[in-house]
Amino acid sequence: MAQGAKVVATEGRTPADQSKADSGTMREPQRAFGRTEAAIFLVALSLAAGAAWYLGFPAMRSREANVRASVADDLLAGLSRGRQGFIGSLAYPPFPTLVAVALVKLPPPLGGPWAAFWTQAMLGAFLAASVSAWLRICGVGATARLGAVLLLVASPVFLGWVSRGASEVCLLLVAFAGCSLLLHWLRTGHLRALAYLAIALGTGLAAWPQTLALLTVAFAVVVFRLARAARPRHHLEATVIVFLAPAVYIAALWTAANWLIMGEPFFFLRGLGSAQGAGERWRTICAEAAPWGPALALCAVAIVGRFAGAAKGRRSRVLLGLGTIAPCAIFFWLEGANALLPPHTPSDDELPSVIADCERNLSPAVLVVSGYRGYDVSRLLGDGQRISLYHTLSFYPSDMLSKTRGMRAYLLVPEPRGMDLWEDMHLRYPRIYEEPMPFTVYERSWKHWRLWRIVRLDRSDRR
Repeated sequence: MAQGAKVVATEGRTPADQSKADSGTMREPQRAFGRTEAAIFLVALSLAAGAAWYLGFPAMRSREANVRASVADDLLAGLSRGRQGFIGSLAYPPFPTLVAVALVKLPPPLGGPWAAFWTQAMLGAFLAASVSAWLRICGVGATARLGAVLLLVASPVFLGWVSRGASEVCLLLVAFAGCSLLLHWLRTGHLRALAYLAIALGTGLAAWPQTLALLTVAFAVVVFRLARAARPRHHLEATVIVFLAPAVYIAALWTAANWLIMGEPFFFLRGLGSAQGAGERWRTICAEAAPWGPALALCAVAIVGRFAGAAKGRRSRVLLGLGTIAPCAIFFWLEGANALLPPHTPSDDELPSVIADCERNLSPAVLVVSGYRGYDVSRLLGDGQRISLYHTLSFYPSDMLSKTRGMRAYLLVPEPRGMDLWEDMHLRYPRIYEEPMPFTVYERSWKHWRLWRIVRLDRSDRR
């Protein structure tokens, strides 16, 4: 009779109850984020603020942080340059700028140039809390859990990115959230976990287009799992739709915005199809610009933590607990204190001396800069009393010539390397650095910059 009651009790369980019973030590508490995670969030935020103060933010902010804050400012000012800067390039995807828009008009140290810092600091603190919450759900011991989180938030790589306002933290958060939610769905089959996974990866596309690689891997895993499941066809189709809908929606919004603002639906992709320099642009955007090592390290933390919580025996739990700490120790501490310093390209290092030379030898004059580099030049020129700046994101020679008529004007061009390959002038005129255009003559050059004098065949150029 007892055996019959046991059978009845088992048969009376719902599929959700059965999945929870089969999940072993992987628990799903009512609150994924408890007091411990709230404390970790505040500690990580405080560490980021302390690092930013110590390193001299905003003077030491990254080029990206300066561009994000400037584009957000132009966007709120209603400038066409701000609208194009917001949606018009794969080099600066829109999501981090969109978050910065909410902060940029606040007084420093909350807004202005600090907007990008607080955006990344909050995302980084949420990442640290998410790591702790996932490892706790998996049943990982407190020592290993807090050790992994501490090695993450106190690492030079993490503090360097956050304190400079660099958006690499977005990719780390998307990678960890995607991996942990995928593991949770594989274990429990909960459609809610799959929906959260889809939202995380879809939003990640608007922050880091390289998230497409993570989305592809996750989609392959989902399809493989569904192919092996004995489920009705309509269930499989609905699951695929739930997974793909957020990513398709984000991509459609980005494409529609380019169509409405720039007149070309795939304006932001134009650099990938350009014949000259396309290979280097693909390499830069897919590999060099993305922090794949730390991102995959956090994925390893999620995977090892899943098995560490289910391990039986003290020795296995200790070894797997150390395995959750090792990826953070290797990938976030390997570079040492050098990771705290902002990465500079040769063009970045040379730009201050270039602007100083221009102010000393050319003033009064108009300096024409096209692309996101104009925001760097604007910061260095200051009040612009000696040299005024003509800054545009789209390089149209006819507009530039008409607006600088009667002025001494010079065109400043960066060397087409790295992210500078994505500047609009290099996309429209691939030989603009090496060869003069019909309206320019050579003025002077530096190692990584070139200055062309703008000339006309009318009286406005006689001086």
